[in-house]
Amino acid sequence: MSILEQADPSQRRSEPLVWIAKIALFKSLNPPIPIREPITFTTGLNIVWGIEDESQDDHFEPGHGVGKTTLCRLIRYCLGEPNYGQAYASKEIQHTFPEGYVAAEVHIQGKRWAVLRPFTKTRADAAQQDISIEDLLEHPPPRASFHEYLDHLSSTCLSGLRTDSVLMNGDSIEWHHALAMCARDQEARYQSMWQWRSPRSDSGTPKIQKDDAFLILRSVLGLLPDEETSLQRDLDRMSREHAKVESTIAERRREPEYWTRHHRRALRQDFDISDALDASLDPDDMIGLPALVGNRIAQLEAEQAKRRRALADLDRTIELRAAALGEPSEMYNQTKAAADINESGTAVLLKSLNELRELKKQINELEEMLCKYGNVPIGECTHTRDHLTTIDEEISTKSSEYLPTAADRDQSLADLRAREKRLESQLAKSRMQLDDLNDQRRDLDDERRNTDRQIAEIRKTLRQLAYWDGLQSGTEPDAQLTSLQKTKTTLESDLEDAKQRLKELLASQNTALTGLRDVYDALVREVLSPDFHGRIALTSSGLSFRIFRGENLSGEAFETLSILMADVAVLVMGAMGTAAHPGLLLHDSPREADLGGHIYRRLLACVASLSKELGGNHTVPFQYIVTTTTAPPLGLRSKRTLRLKLGGAEGLLFGRQLHADHATTEPAILFEEQEP
Repeated sequence: MSILEQADPSQRRSEPLVWIAKIALFKSLNPPIPIREPITFTTGLNIVWGIEDESQDDHFEPGHGVGKTTLCRLIRYCLGEPNYGQAYASKEIQHTFPEGYVAAEVHIQGKRWAVLRPFTKTRADAAQQDISIEDLLEHPPPRASFHEYLDHLSSTCLSGLRTDSVLMNGDSIEWHHALAMCARDQEARYQSMWQWRSPRSDSGTPKIQKDDAFLILRSVLGLLPDEETSLQRDLDRMSREHAKVESTIAERRREPEYWTRHHRRALRQDFDISDALDASLDPDDMIGLPALVGNRIAQLEAEQAKRRRALADLDRTIELRAAALGEPSEMYNQTKAAADINESGTAVLLKSLNELRELKKQINELEEMLCKYGNVPIGECTHTRDHLTTIDEEISTKSSEYLPTAADRDQSLADLRAREKRLESQLAKSRMQLDDLNDQRRDLDDERRNTDRQIAEIRKTLRQLAYWDGLQSGTEPDAQLTSLQKTKTTLESDLEDAKQRLKELLASQNTALTGLRDVYDALVREVLSPDFHGRIALTSSGLSFRIFRGENLSGEAFETLSILMADVAVLVMGAMGTAAHPGLLLHDSPREADLGGHIYRRLLACVASLSKELGGNHTVPFQYIVTTTTAPPLGLRSKRTLRLKLGGAEGLLFGRQLHADHATTEPAILFEEQEP
């Protein structure tokens, strides 16, 4: 191609930063049992052909379901992607080969790495530099070896990019972003230049937004200056602030109408001003709302005056009733105290007599017991009988002395208790009446306070209504709206300045696209014809790759080709040393994405021609792996280019159909489990 003649040979790479040399599949590792012969790749063009044969209906070979996409996913898996297929496909592989592994030999900046990853993720990954797959199986590396491999792969492939805080949310570019650019999901169907991953693929890769994909590609092409990144973030921030201010202004403009209706409804519903919805706010209008509010307040204040008079009357009555309780309460207390003293004196008077009667009772209860001195029953003891006689005499004497007095005191106590009860009943009745008066006073005072609050609320509501009505009619200045509009104007000015500066930066970067434009245009002409042109435009919304025929944009049929050509153009820029592309490109079944068969074959022939021009019979500075069900051109069916045939007599990738029944045995483990 003519564009290669203009490239600086001193900048050209000698080989890709990363490329796949071999993929091997194992049924188990103890001992190693291969599923099939290893699949080898080379730099330059590598075709994987799923043979499609429609010549015999009874033995139709569709070329699909033979393992092309799974092979692509296994390559990505060996390059660090978390998963190697859609969930159902992974389950089929895991059940069919519960002890299985995929191994790869990966060249990174001229150094060979052997990589080993299990189909079942409970097992450990492994990798080692400067050895073969066979050596890796024979001499397992340390546990951290796979992480060291990924770190080396990432640092090598990202070394020429601006990565720190590049993405829209401030995140940095990582290896999985570059891998997604180099190996699109087949499920994405090549529908968009910026759609690298599809949720249907279950790749485990974090979602990559269109804007982020745009920034990643520009970083790969060296078209992302520091100022633009910060400027783009400032634009994004200011745009959000501007949208927020506009929303607040719109809300502020709606507020006067809302609050005017709200306060009129409040005056009608809460304060019983019936014409509040329609009455004017003219203070000179006799039937205007200010006059209606004044009338309503006058009514409430008249009610307040009645309440104040009623409260004064109640206060006087309560004071008199409380004073009237003083004398009956004192009489009750005196009577109760006299009764208590009388009752206590009688008890003291009868105490000694009761003690003698208790002693006599105790001696009589012991009359059958033997006296320890006379050895006779206590009841027959002369000493005891003499003592009982003395007790009886004392009881008789004290009874004649105390009982008449006690009887008189009991009668007096009964009279005092009866009087105490009468006084207590009278006091309770008077106190209940006083409590009722106090309750009435509290209720009336609550009404007074509530009415005071209602009057204050009516006045406040009228003031608020006048304020919002003034804002709505424009008779009152809205300081808040003015401040918001000033902020909006400032933001719009800042946005315009930032957009102009971004436009200038993009214009300077647009000039730097000359090399990529030349490569893309040359590829389009080579694949189609000199009547076609490839054009690239850089705008704030992204890089656009378009195919024109003359001056007219080509139709939908060329959309897929424009995406494929863009991927190949960036790959070639990396090979020529003018872009930080890793040098590996994997296209899974692009022919199925509405690409014409003739155009597809010319695309393969074009890449083959590039491989020859850039590498000859030696190492090519890029690797392009493409899967297809379309027969490659006859000139590209040599072993150097056609690396694998699947389907028909060539068999399936795993040599058998897979199924997803649950496994019943626990597979043996070669390497110990990784730490989480």
